[in-house]
Amino acid sequence: MASKAPTIGIFSSKEAIYLSLQEGYDFVGVRLSTDALKQRVESLEPFERVQEFLDSEIAYHPEEHVNKVIGLTSEWIELDSNDALIAQRSEEILMKEVSFASYCGLSSVLCNGPKNSDNIMQYARSILTLLNSSFNISLIIQLPIENGHEDFFDSWKMWNTIRTSCDYNPRLQIALELPPSCSPPIELVNRWYAEPISMVSISCMAFVPNPAGYPVLGRKLRAIFSLYIRLNPKVFLWDSNVPDKVGESPDYSIYMKHLFDTQPPAPLVEEFAGGYKDYLQIPLQPLSHNLENITYEIFERDPVKYAQYEQAIFTALNDREESSVTRIAVVGAGRGPLVDCALRAAISSARTVDIIALEKNSNAFAMLLLRNRQDWAGKVTLVFGDMREWNPGYKVDILVSELLGSMADNELSPECLDGVQRVLNPVTGISIPSSYTSYITPIMSPKLWSEARNLNDFFAFSRQYVVLMNSVDFLAPDDEFRFQPLWSFHHPNDETRVYSKNQHNLRYAVARFQATNPGVLHGFAGYFEATLYKNISLSTLPTTMEEKSPDMFSWFPIYVPVEKPMYIPENSQLELHIWRMTDGMRVWLEWAANTYLVLRNGSHIHLSSTQIHNASGKGFSCLMH
Repeated sequence: MASKAPTIGIFSSKEAIYLSLQEGYDFVGVRLSTDALKQRVESLEPFERVQEFLDSEIAYHPEEHVNKVIGLTSEWIELDSNDALIAQRSEEILMKEVSFASYCGLSSVLCNGPKNSDNIMQYARSILTLLNSSFNISLIIQLPIENGHEDFFDSWKMWNTIRTSCDYNPRLQIALELPPSCSPPIELVNRWYAEPISMVSISCMAFVPNPAGYPVLGRKLRAIFSLYIRLNPKVFLWDSNVPDKVGESPDYSIYMKHLFDTQPPAPLVEEFAGGYKDYLQIPLQPLSHNLENITYEIFERDPVKYAQYEQAIFTALNDREESSVTRIAVVGAGRGPLVDCALRAAISSARTVDIIALEKNSNAFAMLLLRNRQDWAGKVTLVFGDMREWNPGYKVDILVSELLGSMADNELSPECLDGVQRVLNPVTGISIPSSYTSYITPIMSPKLWSEARNLNDFFAFSRQYVVLMNSVDFLAPDDEFRFQPLWSFHHPNDETRVYSKNQHNLRYAVARFQATNPGVLHGFAGYFEATLYKNISLSTLPTTMEEKSPDMFSWFPIYVPVEKPMYIPENSQLELHIWRMTDGMRVWLEWAANTYLVLRNGSHIHLSSTQIHNASGKGFSCLMH
């Protein structure tokens, strides 16, 4: 699914609204009050209040294009002033301007961001007061991507304090300002990408003339903007009240839209499922629920996965004697895509095969009957039932399945394959896949965390979610330790003969991550790597996906949330404890996190801990029957 076209706006006067819209801009930012209001406020005695706006103080009145106007609050407002009277006056005027904007029918107002980090809580309290008022209007706070301090993350830290103090209010958004001289580190650029950026603010002074004299962005600024455009923000151009320099020209609008149109094509997964960005889905339970036709259809659209499966079956057949007859069982056959892979592999390898397709979903089995008659000429033996109860009276040479979940084992692939492996030839039988490993990494994502909270479900933070992650920042540095393995499963598995009640599939892991930069832990992202046969693999892991299965989109990552976001200071250590539990009837995950400050002498100071989530599987579990 392609991204939406950008919405380009410009700072304008009330008189120039129509001209700006005619020049190709989609919206305009207009001041709500004039300098006359500031002059009156400065002349007031401390005990006096502004009861109403005078005619000379109003800069905007409702127009027919009200849906294309964003109100701009007064520049002189200082909610975080050291002067208590100025801070009080500022909150009072801001409240009146927002009230007036609401009266005019505006959906959002753009506010100046904080400047004094020492008084950031004072600023946050005023913003929260506005959000808690009766005005159903969005507050967009303009913040620079960096504020020039030695600490690159200083501006982000102020925003995080405001956002946390306002309890992640969905009407609190960001206008991220990209100043003319903008060269932040990539870690800071990625951090802001995870935040609720509804607008990117660019000074017209940041544009430089190209050889033809038209305004364009410099290379660095263009690269940053090209990343943020994936968030589909409004683009707000300002400084346009200097006509000698920039004027109210359509050149800026034309260029910005051209910049959007010439972006590299989106990854295949976004073309396929762009509408699912940051949309939480509860993982499938194929053992206890029958999948619907559309679910099978979506899975079957991934050519990469089935190409890898076909190559694995082809290679396995080539490793067998040419004169042998190979019995291949596709378990959990669905609508038959792996049967197609096996038939094509048999033809290309010139091997004789006997193919069995087993499926427990009676509706999908009806499709297998149709396909066997229409597509496979009756050459496939169809079996209806649960693979764990299948007793065919013969042994199978190759067992093929696609039971993997977003973290490999979370849809009970181990339990299913353990139950059916008795039909494998004990000497030469193989399973495709033969093994898989789960991986995890800590993430910051206000979007995903808020989506989980907004479910208004008592157990919302006790379950995992399948999600096409977009507004996410990794908390661990970009090195070999960013993604850490949790546990692996191998098939066939000899341990099934030793343990009962599925105890051999219990797992426990501890993963430790360094956090170089400050951040907020909102949960963990889970991935997997699977070996199908020999060196033929599948991977959703960002570091190996391009090598092992590029452009595969069958599996989105999994989101493992924490109920209470946890602040992570710079140069600290984050620790995840995670358990894969089972009682023989169900399988579930439990997890908890700790943070430590690591001192130079190697000792640790404990900072904070989360609760153990989903204890005893009370919030979410996968049924084995």
